[in-house]
Amino acid sequence: MFYEITLITPENNTAEDMAEIRSTIEKWADIHTAEDEGVKRLAYAITSNGVEHNFGHYLFYIATLNDGDPQRLSAELCRDNKVLRHLIVKADRKYIKH
Repeated sequence: MFYEITLITPENNTAEDMAEIRSTIEKWADIHTAEDEGVKRLAYAITSNGVEHNFGHYLFYIATLNDGDPQRLSAELCRDNKVLRHLIVKADRKYIKH
């Protein structure tokens, strides 16, 4: 099934950190498209590990996941300090750009 995966990461993540995040996703999913929306101001500050973040780096992925994998991927992203927030939703194939 197709899923949209949205991530907000700290604005100061390095390219190495971003590669690790993508690697984590690729453990559970086959990525079809990836979009880097860059750094944007957050609507509200997110505190993570005692640090308040007012800006976040937005990443969007369209990926194929098997049954059960969205929950496993979500659990792994929750434990990752390089991810402030994430959202995984089922995508309707007819709305996906090929």
